[in-house]
Order: sequence, then C-alpha cells, then structure tokens
Amino acid sequence: MSDRILRGGAIVSAGQAVTLGLSFARNLVLAKLIGAENMGISAGFLATMSAVELASDIGMQKQVVQSSDADSPEFLGTAHSMMLIRGLILGAVLFLVAKPCAEWFQAPQAVWAFQLLAFVPIFKSLMNLDVIRIQRSMKFGPFVIVEVVSQVGALVAGVIAAMVTHSYSAVLIAILTQSFLSGAVSHFVAKELYQLKWSPNHTTGMADYGWPLMISGILMFVGLFADRFIVGRAYGLVVLGNYALAYSLTNVPIQAATKILTSLFFPILSKPSASSSFNEHYSQVSQITASAAAAFGAVAILVLPTLIELAYDKEFAEAGTIVGLISVMMVVRLLRTAQAQALLALAETKGLLVSNVMRALGVPVAFGVATIGGSVEAVILIMLLAEVLALLTSVFWLKYARHVPVFPSTTQPIIAFGLVVTIFLVDRYVLESSLPVLRFGLATALSAGLAYHAMTALNGLRTSQRVGATGKIAQPTG
Repeated sequence: MSDRILRGGAIVSAGQAVTLGLSFARNLVLAKLIGAENMGISAGFLATMSAVELASDIGMQKQVVQSSDADSPEFLGTAHSMMLIRGLILGAVLFLVAKPCAEWFQAPQAVWAFQLLAFVPIFKSLMNLDVIRIQRSMKFGPFVIVEVVSQVGALVAGVIAAMVTHSYSAVLIAILTQSFLSGAVSHFVAKELYQLKWSPNHTTGMADYGWPLMISGILMFVGLFADRFIVGRAYGLVVLGNYALAYSLTNVPIQAATKILTSLFFPILSKPSASSSFNEHYSQVSQITASAAAAFGAVAILVLPTLIELAYDKEFAEAGTIVGLISVMMVVRLLRTAQAQALLALAETKGLLVSNVMRALGVPVAFGVATIGGSVEAVILIMLLAEVLALLTSVFWLKYARHVPVFPSTTQPIIAFGLVVTIFLVDRYVLESSLPVLRFGLATALSAGLAYHAMTALNGLRTSQRVGATGKIAQPTG
C-alpha cells in the first residue's frame, strides 16, 4: 500500500501540475486578450453554470470510490444512468435561466452564451465513471489522462477564439471544449465498457448518500459563487472582471491541490489499514493539507500581485490589490479539505451539510455590505470569516458525532492559518514597496520548508499503511 501511495501521489501530482499550468496559462492569456469587461461577463456565466451544477450534486464520483458495491457492474451502470439524467435536467435548467442571469449581470447581449452553457453538464454526464472507480486501487493514470487532454484542448480552443474574437465567447468555447473532451476521452482510457443500468437498491443507496450532498451543494454555491453575483451586481462588469482574474489565479491551484489530496487520501480514510486507526490517518492527512495550504498562501500572497502588475495594464490594477486577501480565503478552503474528506469517508454527509450552512451565513452579510457601498475587500473579508466558521463546524462535528479528537489533528491547520495571516500582514504593511526579488525569494524559502514538512508527514502516512487495508470504514476511537 505504501508503494502505491507513492506511485499514486506521483501520478496525480504530475497530472495536476500539468493541468494547473494549462488552466493557469489559459486564464492569464484570455484575460489579457479579452479585457476586464469581457472577463466580467465570462465570470457571470461561469458562476451561473456552477450554481446549477452544485445545486444538483449528489457526490456520484465520491460514491464510486467510497461504496463497497462500486466494483459491481450494476452499481456502475446505475451511476451512469443517474449521471445522464442529472446532466439532461441541468442542461434544461441552464437554458431556462439564461436570460434572467444575463440580465442580473447587466449583460443582456450575452444571453446566447448563457444558453449554450446547457451543453456543458450534458457532455460531463457522459463520462465513463470507471476512470473514477479504479482509484479505489490507487490507480490514477486514466483520470489524469482525461484531465490533461481536456485542459490542452480548452487552452488551444480558447486562445484561438480569443485571438479571433477578443470577446467573452472565447471563454465559452474553452469551457465547451473542456467538458466535451472530459466525457469523450474517458471512454478511450476506461477499462470497463460504458453501460446504462438501473438497480432500485443501488438507486436508493445513492439517494440516501447523496441528498445531504445535494443540499450541501446548494449551500456550497452560496459560499463559493454568490460573491460573483454580489460583486457583479453591486460594482459592475469591470470590477467583476478584476475580481474574476484575482479569483481564478488563486482558485486554479486550490482546485488542483484539492483534487490531488482528495484522490490520494479519500481512499485511505475510507479504508484505513489494520495497523492504524482512523484518527492517526486523519491527523496525518490534516498535517499534509496544512503544509500544502501554507505553501500556497506564501506563494500566492507574495508573488501574484507582482505577476498581475507585470502582465496587465491599469485595467486590472484592482486585481493586484485584492488578490492577497482572496489568497487567505483560499487557504482556509484548502484547510477544510481534510475535514471534508473525513466526513465523507465516515458517511457523515450531514456534517458537511451543516458546515456549508455556516459558510452560507456570510452571504447575506456580504450582500448587505456591498449594497450600502462597502468595499470589495470588505466583502472578501466577510466571506473569509464565513469559511473559518465552516471549518470550525466540521472539526466539532467530527468531535461530537464520531469522537475524533480536536487535537492534534487541528494543531497544524491552526499554525498554517496563523502563518498565512502573518505573511499577508507583513506583505501589506512592510513589503509593499519591496523589490520583486525579495518577495520571490521569501516565497521560495517558505514554500520549500513547508514542502519538506509535508513530505515528512507523507512518509509517516506511508509507514502506517504498510499493513494491508481491512476494507472496512474505520470507527474512530474516543
């Protein structure tokens, strides 16, 4: 098992590094080619699509990894059927809400683009979930191929479209290309043929597992994407374009890190070895996650403002101002990954639901602040505090529902958060006029030290995995 962790980690990390680079490059180039206002319109239809997808998410990919029945052809076929039904319904909903959403973002000329988003969930619903199922055996190669090929296609299609049109349609073309390739390529690399089946027993089990996640998905939208609706409505498309650029430059690496950590550690938390308790694994995963989050925060806070200043003109000046605070918020989101995977591995989906309720509480407050003329940074700060509240809720749910000790598993996240806040304050009030080389050097030193710390924790996780897995979900000890 320990060797498979290393191989799996190497494959997932390499794949996500490539996809991260491609997505990061795409965001940089498209923003440069289409300008702030078009980036604002693009952020609008991306937020709309994400809202509809999250509102109907029943965690099908998680179930394919977590369920003991996942190797059954009937289970996988039923999962495919439910995915397809969901995709068709989402497509219809996206088409129907296109006009009011375009008007909300003050972009009635882009209704057609909002309507074409209907194809995205349909394309995604045709994925062969066998590329997810085999992750139960720590085999990540097929999924990485799907991710890399779809990102390459999106980059090429998006950049060509941007050079020709210089409009938001380039982002739409990139999204459509990526979603189409994600579904298509999965059929070429999967080991099992794609089949549609229907098992009432499996359907009931999937629904029981997924309904809290669906409600949680609605709340995740509120916590993750409502800010785009608030900023677009209160401050206009140009400010939204700045916000979207700063957000995407921080969100892309967070998404990549989350995928790596989830793919690598969710199977371990779901099926811990006989020689090690769930609590030990959870503590080690929390430590690795904390190190990764702190390393990201150091680099993002110290490097991204300078990168934005060098790459863009004054049209995106505000993006450089707000990217540091957004980075702190993203750090908390990444820290939450460990608690979220623990809750899912223990089938405590209601705990995830409650934590997302806590995060959603920040939205009406942020909307109120924006309405009375508060700054964009004030809105971000409120959403950051809501993320912290959600993290604390997950920690205490694990404590009281499953008797998972608060310490030592939360010691490292607390230290990581404190370190990142300190870096942010030092950057804001001490290093503001410093040379870029000083910022880059400090970011390199901090991230190198944190990477070493993460590798030490990963080695400890490998050691605890030397005995074969039991195949049963662990019951944490009090």
